[in-house]
Amino acid sequence: MSDYFDKIKHIEEIEKKVNKIENVIKRMQELSSQKEHFVHVVIEENINNIHKRIDEIEKNHLVNSAEKVGHLGRALHTLSEENEKLETLLNRKWNENSELSKRLLELERCIDYMKENDVNRNTHYLSQFERIDEIVNLIKENNMRDRRKPHKCPVCDGYGKILSLIAQESNKCNACEGKGVIWG
Repeated sequence: MSDYFDKIKHIEEIEKKVNKIENVIKRMQELSSQKEHFVHVVIEENINNIHKRIDEIEKNHLVNSAEKVGHLGRALHTLSEENEKLETLLNRKWNENSELSKRLLELERCIDYMKENDVNRNTHYLSQFERIDEIVNLIKENNMRDRRKPHKCPVCDGYGKILSLIAQESNKCNACEGKGVIWG
């Protein structure tokens, strides 16, 4: 029976582990959505900064159009560099997200496999324990039926030998087979 309780404890431990893994999966999903939001916020901030720079350049009213073109050229160059950085960051985040998704799928497959194996094993153990319970019940029933008690042999008075007066020797008692006890 202790083996049965050990199996139940093992099942509970596996369920705890499965719950922990599910919590980790939920946390990973939350982090993934937070990363996407972070990328969008960074992109919007950079675009707003670019618009502010353009507004500052236009407000300064540069006298020389060549100077204006130079400033605009540098602004465009800066914009293209920042755009490349943002695209790189976006690609990196996309790759991290896809790696997290792959890991998440792998963990889910492992959890499903563990659950399936545990159910099969536990079903097998439960059927064995049910059979053991049947056997224990049969033994109890047989013990209840067979309630014979030991008694001192009335022939040899519990000595296991009978003294023969004719031969003046002791012989083994036939009633108790020399044990001195009979059951009845």
